[in-house]
Amino acid sequence: MNKIKKNMLKGSAFFALLALFVSCTPEGSGTAQTSEYGANGILKYVNQKYAKGTTHSTKADQTKWKMTNCHDPKLFQDDDGTYYVYATDASCGNIGKVGIHIRYSKDLVNWTGVETSALAGNWDEDFLAWEGFKASSSETLQSDSSNTAYTWAPTVMKQNGLYYMYHGVNADVAVSSGTKWASSIVLAIASNAKGPFYPASYISGYAGNNSDVKKIKSKLEELGVTYSQNFLVRYSAVGSNERTSKSSLDGNEIDNPDYTDSNNARFGCIDPEFVYDVVTGDIKTYTIGTNECYALIYGSWLYGIGLCYVDSVSLKPVAASSFTLNAVSYAAGDELDMSLDQANVSQSSGSYGLLGTRIAGGYGAGYEGAQLFYNSSTNYYYLIASCGGLDYEYRCTLGRSSSIEGPYLDAGGQNMVLTNTEADTNYSANYHAIGSKIIGSHVLDGEYSFRCQGGLSIWRNKDGQILFANHTRTNFQAGYYFYLQIHQMFFNEDGWPVLNQNEFYPDYEGLTSDGKESLSALTLADIAGEYKTILTVRGTETDSVSNLGIYGAESVTSTVNKADAVPTESKTMAIDSSGNITGSNYTGTVALASDGYSATIELKDETGSSLGTFKGIFMHAVDWAKKGGSSVSRRTITFSTICSNTGDSQAGEYFWGNKN
Repeated sequence: MNKIKKNMLKGSAFFALLALFVSCTPEGSGTAQTSEYGANGILKYVNQKYAKGTTHSTKADQTKWKMTNCHDPKLFQDDDGTYYVYATDASCGNIGKVGIHIRYSKDLVNWTGVETSALAGNWDEDFLAWEGFKASSSETLQSDSSNTAYTWAPTVMKQNGLYYMYHGVNADVAVSSGTKWASSIVLAIASNAKGPFYPASYISGYAGNNSDVKKIKSKLEELGVTYSQNFLVRYSAVGSNERTSKSSLDGNEIDNPDYTDSNNARFGCIDPEFVYDVVTGDIKTYTIGTNECYALIYGSWLYGIGLCYVDSVSLKPVAASSFTLNAVSYAAGDELDMSLDQANVSQSSGSYGLLGTRIAGGYGAGYEGAQLFYNSSTNYYYLIASCGGLDYEYRCTLGRSSSIEGPYLDAGGQNMVLTNTEADTNYSANYHAIGSKIIGSHVLDGEYSFRCQGGLSIWRNKDGQILFANHTRTNFQAGYYFYLQIHQMFFNEDGWPVLNQNEFYPDYEGLTSDGKESLSALTLADIAGEYKTILTVRGTETDSVSNLGIYGAESVTSTVNKADAVPTESKTMAIDSSGNITGSNYTGTVALASDGYSATIELKDETGSSLGTFKGIFMHAVDWAKKGGSSVSRRTITFSTICSNTGDSQAGEYFWGNKN
C-alpha cells in the first residue's frame, strides 16, 4: 500500500485492520450500565466506561454503542439542547452501518446511537457516476464486501430550518491497472438532525412523493436555491490515460505525488469544517467579491490544510478569484455549480488558487482532521489539527493567527505552514515537533492511559461552554477499540486555549457557583496538595512501534514518532498553602489571580533551573481515568497551563495535572 493511500485517506489500513476482527471479543467482561446521578454526583457509567470492555462492539445494534466505536466526531447542539455526534464509518469488526454514524445525548455523558446511518442508503449518484463503483441503495453493514465506499469526517450546520452536512466519500475503484482510490467532499441536506440526509442535487431534481424530501425541496425553493451537483472538491488516483473525462483536477496522476509545487493535487480531500466564533457561537461570515460567504477548511497529508469559501445561503463553493472556463467567465465570489477541482482546470499547471489557501501542513506532513475557529474576545483565529498516523502516533496540535489566512504559529513561535527545505525550522519532516500539543498520549500514575487522540471537533454550547470532542485509543484495550471523549476548553490570560484534560462531567453541585463544570473561585489552601502532572513532549525522533512498548503492538514494525507514540508519564509535584512548589521533580511557585482560578506557574526543575512561565486555570474536575470500581472517588482539583514565552526552555509546551 503506497503512502498516499495509507495516509491520505486516513483509514484504509485502519479499516483493513478492523476487518480482521469481525468476531472480536473485548477484553474484560460486563456491560456499561445505564446510569442515574448518584448522591455523590458520580455516574455508574463513568466508573465503568474504561474499567471493563464493552460487549456492544460485537453487535450490529448501534443504539447500544454509547461512547464506543466513535471516530472523527463532529459535535453539534440542536435548538432543543440535544447534542449530536456525527462520526466516520468505523466500528470494531466492521459491523456498523455505512453512511455516517449518529449518537445523541442530553448531558454529554449518556449517549444513544441512532440505528440507521445519517445517509440511510441515500448514496450520492453524482459520485457513483463519476467513479463508476456500485453501492447499495439500502442500509448496509461495513462488512458487506459489495459496498466499497465509506463516508468520513462529516461536519453539520443548521440554518433556515435545514441541516447541512458536508462529508467525505472515499472508495476503492476498479480500473484496468488494478484498484485505486478516489475521494470527494459532498453536500447532503436533512430536515431532522437524525437524518436521513439526501444528496443536494437529488433533492432539487426530486419529483416523487416522499414527504420529507418534498419538505426540504420546498424550503430550498423559498430560498431560491437549486443544485445541479453536490461536490465541493474531489480527486482521484485514476490517471488521465484511463478516465480523461472523469479524472479530477487537471488530469494529473496523483498516485505517487512528490509534494512539490509542480503537483496540482494539493489538499487531501477529507475533513471539511466551518469556522465559528466560540464566544458567540455564530458562524463567521466573509465577503468574497460582493458575496456573503462562510469559510470552510479541508485537507490532509497531501499539500496540507486548505481554506476555501462557500455561499452563505446555498453552501455551494465560490470562486476565490476570477477565471474563465469553457468560454464562461466567473468573478470572485460567484457561486459555482461545479467542484473546486473542476474550476481549477482553468488554471495554469502548478497553480492551485481556486482550491483554497494553504494555512498549515504541506509536503506530505501528517496534518488532518482540523478545526479552525475564531475567538472574538482575543481577536485570534486558532487552528487545531490531528497530527501523525492515526494508529499509533495521533495527537492534536495547535497554532493561532490574527488573520484567517495565517500564519499560524504555535505557542513557541513555530509556523504550521511547512516547507520542503531542510534548513528551515518548519521543515515538513519535523512536523511532529511543531504545533503545541493540546492533547496527546499520556498516563497518570496508577490510572488508565490514553493515546492517539484526534479527529477533533469544537462547539460552543447554549450555556456558553466551549466543548472539545475527540476520539481516543487506549493503552489498556486493543487498538481496534476507540472511544468518544468530551473536554471543556478555556482561554488563559494571554489568549491561549487550555483543556480540562479530564473528560466533561455535568454535575458539580455544591462545588461550583452554578453546579456545573465551570470556573469558580479557589484559594491556595484549596489547591494545596500533591499532584500527578504531565509536561508535554514533542520531538522528531522515530522508532518502530514494537520497540516502544505500546499496548497490543509488540509485533508491529511501523516507524512512528517516539514523542507522540509513547505515553508521557506523569511526575509528582506538591503545592503548599503558600503557593510554593516542592518535590523531587519540580520547584517554583503558583499564583492565583483575583478571580480565584486564573493561575501563573513559575516552573523550575529539581535543580532550580527555570523551565518557563505557564499560564492557565485551576478548577474542580472528575478524573474518569482512575482505576477501580464505584467506591473510588474521582473528584479532584485539576490545572491546565501553557508556556507561551518564546525564550523559555519549555516554550510551546503544556503543563497540566490532577490533585491526588
